[in-house]
Amino acid sequence: MAYVHAAKHPFASVVGQEVFQSGVIPSDTDFRIYRDFGNIPGIDLAFIENGFLYHTKYDTSDRILTDSIQRAGDNILAVLKHLVMSEELADSSEYRHGNMVFFDLLGMVVVAYPARVGTIINYMTAMATFLYLFRKCSHPSNVGGRYVKELAYATAVVILSWLVTLLTVLIIALVVSLTGRSMFWYNDFYTCIFMYGSAATGTMVLIHTLAKNLYYGSKDI
Repeated sequence: MAYVHAAKHPFASVVGQEVFQSGVIPSDTDFRIYRDFGNIPGIDLAFIENGFLYHTKYDTSDRILTDSIQRAGDNILAVLKHLVMSEELADSSEYRHGNMVFFDLLGMVVVAYPARVGTIINYMTAMATFLYLFRKCSHPSNVGGRYVKELAYATAVVILSWLVTLLTVLIIALVVSLTGRSMFWYNDFYTCIFMYGSAATGTMVLIHTLAKNLYYGSKDI
C-alpha cells in the first residue's frame, strides 16, 4: 500500500499484473524469484518504452529514456520515505490484505481495495443488473416479450462483433507476419493504433450498422 499512498507518478494495473503472471506474455523479471522462492513482498518496476529493444543487442541502459528514470526515481524515493516514516514496518502483518484490485486514474492517483471487496462489488453489480432486467421484462410495455427479444438480439450482436473484430485483427497480423515484418509496428505506438485500432473500430461499427439496418430497417434508434 506504500506505493498507493506515496508514489508521485503512479502507474499500475491489476489487469496487467494478472496477464503478466499468467504467462501469456513470454517475459520475466528478477522480482519473481524473491516473490516465489523468498516470499518477499515488493514492487516490480519495468520500463515499457522502446520495448522493441528488449532482449536484443541494443538492450542497454543508455537507451532508457531520462524521463523514465526520473519518474521511477521519484516514485522509489517517495515510497521509501513513506515506509521509513510509517508504522507499517513495525508489524506489517496488520496491514496485509491478501490479493488486491488496483488501478491508477490518469497517472494521478491509485485506487486499491482488497479482492474480497471487489467480489462484493461484482455481486452487487450483477444483482442490480438482474433486478433492472427483471423490472424491464415485467413492465406492461413488454408486449409479447419484445424487450427480451431485443435484449437477446443486442447481446448476440455485441458478441458477434467481438468475434469478427478478433478475427479481423488476427488476419491482419497473419498478413503482416507473412510479409516478414511482424514487429515493424512495435517501435511506433501510433502505427499500432492505426493498423489494429482502426481495423477493430471499423469492424465493430460495420457489424453494429448492419445489425441495425437488418433489425430496424430504415427506422432510426
